Amino acid sequence: MHNKWNSANVDQVLLRKGEEHLLYRGPEGSVVRNDHLVMSDIADGPALAALLRRLGLENGGLFCVPQGASDEVARAFGLKKGVPCTQWVYGESQPPRVPAAEVRPITEEYLPLCAAHYHPEDGEAAYLRSRMEAGQLWGLFEDGQLAAFIGVHHEGSMGILEVLPEHRRRGLAMALEGWLIRWHLERGWTPFCHVYEDNPASHALQKKLGLTPAPEQVVWLHRPHGEDEE
Repeated sequence: MHNKWNSANVDQVLLRKGEEHLLYRGPEGSVVRNDHLVMSDIADGPALAALLRRLGLENGGLFCVPQGASDEVARAFGLKKGVPCTQWVYGESQPPRVPAAEVRPITEEYLPLCAAHYHPEDGEAAYLRSRMEAGQLWGLFEDGQLAAFIGVHHEGSMGILEVLPEHRRRGLAMALEGWLIRWHLERGWTPFCHVYEDNPASHALQKKLGLTPAPEQVVWLHRPHGEDEE
């Protein structure tokens, strides 16, 4: 059943990228496809797995589904489960009041520094470049120096938020995410993000900025490396 908090990620794909990404809509929820990613807000695991089969998506490589459906979908399609995430959604019409900051797009010269601080063990440099080239990666600068950065993930969620060590505990994360919330609202979009359950600092930040946690957590499912993807 559609719930604006649980369904924010699915709804925003359609709002931002068009109804052609909609594969199914019914009283129990929707299924959308965003390039290689399949997303759904249908919480009934057996029903969702059966629907994905009917849609020919059983060989997909990346899914984002409600936690209640994740075990069944993972089992049915041989997928690995990620850590559950809380979906935080900003439901206000006005942005939060945060300190002013100098924010501008990340350019080529800053990519190595960003890559050194954003999950360097996972080799995220190529992903950061893709977000930069999409115009969805920004930095907060102080005295001409990069102090923090943030972006919008491929599927539309806010994230990639990192404050460089020497600039931490000064409210820059709040200022930067508050700026990004305003950026979304100016485009008529609903800001949302996914926060792992083991990240209390980020949960506290979302609450302080006025975001609301969706009742149902989401889980990212992926195909083990080395197996074919559709």
